[in-house]
Amino acid sequence: MRLANAWPGPVLLGVALAVAVTALLDEPSTGRTLLVSVFLLLGPGLAVVGLLELEDPWALLALAFGLSVALDTAVALVLVYITGWSPGAGLAVLVVGSAGGALAQTFRASRAGGAG
Repeated sequence: MRLANAWPGPVLLGVALAVAVTALLDEPSTGRTLLVSVFLLLGPGLAVVGLLELEDPWALLALAFGLSVALDTAVALVLVYITGWSPGAGLAVLVVGSAGGALAQTFRASRAGGAG
């Protein structure tokens, strides 16, 4: 198991849980803003791109960034079209999707580590 394939799942799961907890606390702070911003720029994309098993970590981050921006925009557009703008609901959708992708990556890495 290569390092580039091992880190995104567990790190993303931890960050997604941290974002969910800070969002539930609903207390504005600089740390919360920074954490949520970094999550929105990388989290959703890492959930998908991490499953591709890319060898180059820079390519993984570049694709994750682009896909994250696209997924953030798609979720926002769907929310506006269906129910109206709700930042909390959009963040919840992205956190749940990212956590699901992180769990899939972690499960895949643990199975690959046990098989070899």
